[in-house]
Amino acid sequence: MGGSVLVGLDGTGNSEPAVRWGAEEAAVRNLPLHLLHSWVSQPWSVSLVPEDADRRRYGTEVLRRAEATARDLHPGIPVKVEQVAEEAADALAERSGECTLLVLGSRGHDSIAGFLLGSVSLRVLGRAKCPVVTVREEESSVGPGPEIVVGVQEPGTALGPAVLAVLHHSRCPVAVVPRT
Repeated sequence: MGGSVLVGLDGTGNSEPAVRWGAEEAAVRNLPLHLLHSWVSQPWSVSLVPEDADRRRYGTEVLRRAEATARDLHPGIPVKVEQVAEEAADALAERSGECTLLVLGSRGHDSIAGFLLGSVSLRVLGRAKCPVVTVREEESSVGPGPEIVVGVQEPGTALGPAVLAVLHHSRCPVAVVPRT
C-alpha cells in the first residue's frame, strides 16, 4: 500500500473532522492527501438547486475550504483536489484501489445512528479495496475521547491487521467487531 489518503467530502459539518483526520494520517504516513467531492451527490439543501453550475460552484468552495484546512494543519503535505460528476459512492469505491486509506465523515447523533445514516459510507464500506475510517464529529463523541470501532470481514486474515495498522498511532480505545 503506497497510495494517497483519500477523503470524501460532502461539505456538511461532517466533512471537517474527516479532513482533519485524513490530513493527520497523510502527514504521519508521509503520503499525499486526496480530497474528493461529487457535485452530483450533495446534501439535500444543495441537491435541490436546479442548476449544475451552482452545484459545481458549491463543490469548488467545499474543496477550497478543505484544502485550506489541510494545509493549515500540515503545510508540507501534497494535496490533490478532485471534483467529479459521478455518484460519490462509485467514485470513492473506484479510487479506493489506488489509495492507502479512505476517510469519510459520518452523519448521525450516536454511535449506531452515526453509522446507519451515512448512505454513502454504507455503500462504500462494502466495496472499498482499502481500509476505511468513518470519522464522527468530535462534539457528538461519547465519553472522554473519540471512540473507534473496527469491523473486519474475516478475523485472523491479513485484512484485520491492515485495518488495525490504520489506528497504530491513535491513543483512542479500539473495539474489533467481527462481521457475522
